[in-house]
Amino acid sequence: MTGGGLGLRAKAAFAGYVLCRWSIDCYEEPSLRGTEHRLWLRNRAALDGVGCAYIAPGYVSGESARG
Repeated sequence: MTGGGLGLRAKAAFAGYVLCRWSIDCYEEPSLRGTEHRLWLRNRAALDGVGCAYIAPGYVSGESARG
């Protein structure tokens, strides 16, 4: 990690699985509590259009959030 963040490139089909497996909080603001959610996804827009992102903890697509 550098500057408090970790950059990771992954194929779209693998992204949701990685976020779920690593218990990464994907809400707009960090809000999941508990010792299992120690990481937070800073750039949620990177998941827009990724079909399997729905399995990531707290992820809601931009289209769903708008109504």
